[in-house]
Amino acid sequence: MQYTDTESRLTVYQTKEARLLELLSKASSMEDILAIENSLSDVQYQIESLTSQMKNWDSLISFSSLSITVR
Repeated sequence: MQYTDTESRLTVYQTKEARLLELLSKASSMEDILAIENSLSDVQYQIESLTSQMKNWDSLISFSSLSITVR
């Protein structure tokens, strides 16, 4: 459940990043550029954090094992 939630949050942040990059390309004043870059930095940090968390979970799955006893 946490994995799915994290995956959804990652998608939202990636969409937000794309929108901010589009706004950055259209920004005309230095004030707007700095504000967008600040927001973009925060979003990219969140993307990196969530991606790292998902990679960690993926690696933990590869270490799992299953034992079955049939009687």
